[in-house]
Amino acid sequence: INVLEHIKKDRVYDFFNLIFAKLKPDGVFIAEMPNADSPHGLSILFSDLTHEWAYTRRLLNQLFKIYGFEDWQILPSDVSSNKLIRLAQKIVTKIFSGDDRFMYASNLICVAYKPK
Repeated sequence: INVLEHIKKDRVYDFFNLIFAKLKPDGVFIAEMPNADSPHGLSILFSDLTHEWAYTRRLLNQLFKIYGFEDWQILPSDVSSNKLIRLAQKIVTKIFSGDDRFMYASNLICVAYKPK
C-alpha cells in the first residue's frame, strides 16, 4: 500500500505507465501514500529515509488523467472521529481555507479504474 512514496521522482512516470499497462480493462489500482497537502503527511514523509516523493491531490489527479484512468477517487485516511478535535480542525481550516478532511489526514488513499 505505501509504495509510491519510495519511487524516485524520475521513475514515477514509468511506474504509472507500468501500472496502467498491466491492469486489465476494468482493473483497479489502489494506493496509499503520505498526504503532502497536510503537515501530518509531511512529517510521515520525512520520518523515513527511504521516502523519495510526496503526493498531493492535485498531482495525483494529473497523473491519473495523463495515464488514461477514467474514474478515480482520492480519499483522506485517518481523520479524527473526536467531535471536539474535528470542530477545532474545521475552525482552523476556515481561517486558512481548504478541505479540513484532507488538511488533517496524514495519508491519501487512491482508487483508480482502468477503462473497459
